[in-house]
Amino acid sequence: MLRDDLVTAGSDIIIGADVSGNPSVGGQARYIALVVGTADSIDGIYQKIGLSQIHMVSMKKSKRQTVIRNMEFNNNDLIGACVHVQRQKTVDEMLGEPGFVAKSRQKSKSKLYRHFDYLLFREIKDLTEPFAFQRRCEAKDITMQCDSDMVRTGKNWGMNTSDKGKAYEIADALAWCNEHGIKISQCRELELADKICAEMRHDMIK
Repeated sequence: MLRDDLVTAGSDIIIGADVSGNPSVGGQARYIALVVGTADSIDGIYQKIGLSQIHMVSMKKSKRQTVIRNMEFNNNDLIGACVHVQRQKTVDEMLGEPGFVAKSRQKSKSKLYRHFDYLLFREIKDLTEPFAFQRRCEAKDITMQCDSDMVRTGKNWGMNTSDKGKAYEIADALAWCNEHGIKISQCRELELADKICAEMRHDMIK
């Protein structure tokens, strides 16, 4: 039974999500950065960083350092995770397998992305489910802030999606740091690429 002081009934949960990767080196969507929090905890880290907007690629080095210095995750009200997934590479490999047969390439890709998202959520739900359970939230109560790279994933997970926002900007910063080998305090790092690829082969290749 949950203690009353750990439960906030009806608290909406926000997930910020962004991908990182280089099309010429290892493919797009090698990593997915996830930030899980409430509106209050997202506002809190954003205020601590103290910038009006966060987009690491277009920022000066001094502002990037401000973001890196002030971005911390306490794992109670705010969770940060970088997940190695190799999404694009895995889907492309499946499309090239002789044992994977479908009516059209476009339908094949949609089917593969949907199954990839299913397997990914099964692996990362240990991050989201306890957080949601303590706040009595279901997937339909969660909003994923993202750009076009993650909209399909959010919908496949049964979540609402919105175009960018503060949680997305924090995820953008986390993805940039991960891509540049910069460690962030208490950010969880998950290595799922090989496991998901093996499960995709098992489930989708005949």
